[in-house]
Amino acid sequence: MRKLETLDDCLFNAFANSNLFNPQDKSLMWAIIEGLNRLETMQGNWRWLKARKDHKCNRGCTIEDGDIYFRTTYASDWEANPQVRAGCMAMILYYKEVHRLPPFRYTHWDCEKEQAVKVEQESP
Repeated sequence: MRKLETLDDCLFNAFANSNLFNPQDKSLMWAIIEGLNRLETMQGNWRWLKARKDHKCNRGCTIEDGDIYFRTTYASDWEANPQVRAGCMAMILYYKEVHRLPPFRYTHWDCEKEQAVKVEQESP
């Protein structure tokens, strides 16, 4: 039987189970990107970037050289825009309940095929 992980499970694992899961893995990063895309029209734009040095996210967590992190494009001053570590972004999206919003592109992670997929919900 095909093993599928839901968006909310992937987001939860990315921040709450960091001893077992790395939010930088593609199996969790898809959920962060999907969640941001679901919020895009309501919350403004976020960009993902690859860190070129170690620094801190706005929550005080370390963003290591080579990690993907997120920045807003709200302010015209680059330094005024928050920077958020992937695990912290997953937590924000989880508590914003983005899994309840309509899918942007995907709904689940297919563990067997190792890719994000869209699973159509069955009618009641």
